[in-house]
Amino acid sequence: MSRYSPTKRRGASLIEVVMVMSAASVVLSLSAVMIHRTMHAASRVRAFHAEESAAWRLSSQLRADATLATRVRVRTTDDADDVVDVVLEISEAEPIRYHFAGGQVERSQSLGENQVARDWFTLESVAGWSAEGDTSESTLDLTAIAVTGPTRSLAPTPVHLVVRAGSRSREGSL
Repeated sequence: MSRYSPTKRRGASLIEVVMVMSAASVVLSLSAVMIHRTMHAASRVRAFHAEESAAWRLSSQLRADATLATRVRVRTTDDADDVVDVVLEISEAEPIRYHFAGGQVERSQSLGENQVARDWFTLESVAGWSAEGDTSESTLDLTAIAVTGPTRSLAPTPVHLVVRAGSRSREGSL
């Protein structure tokens, strides 16, 4: 008579161990895919919030500067149609310059002798800018040119700003 009965076994068969290991590897693989997707989505959300923050900062700063301005001058470069320079002339002070080049916008203002304040705004969903200015009314109409193809950002690409020098009413959509 055998000491071990078939109903009382002490270990697992090789097939049972392989089945448990394969089920565990499937669960781990699915978990890795879900973690990767979650990290990618979090990265896209961070990029969206960074661009949204930059757009709101640019809008607020441009509106505040335009309120103080007495005249708006717009200059496009001959080399690139999508690069725009905007000069907001403020009475009894140095002008404030905005340089719109692709997704980069640079604001600069002279503070006195050899001191210049600079601020940069990055909008990854913008490829360039087009501007129309009316010097008689001191009006600036800026429109962003959207990036073609897939972008990293979830932010909406249409950016349209209408700025009137010295006026409190501003139009804009970001």
